[in-house]
Amino acid sequence: AEAYEQDRKPAALIVGHWHVAGWIEANDVQVLFPGCFQWRSDLAKRHNLRGSVGFYVVELVVGPDGELVQFQPRWH
Repeated sequence: AEAYEQDRKPAALIVGHWHVAGWIEANDVQVLFPGCFQWRSDLAKRHNLRGSVGFYVVELVVGPDGELVQFQPRWH
């Protein structure tokens, strides 16, 4: 989110393939790390890697001008 130029940055950014869940705001961008749907594989166990198994449901409110007004993720 920090690398985007002011006139090119998104309101929200979903960053996948990290296998962890998280939500932060960085540089006025809502950044969501969506987790994964797979339990630990043998490879993950051998390397002591842990993922966040689940998903987010995101409630969005968008204003009449298209601007993001509310961003509320809920982890399940």
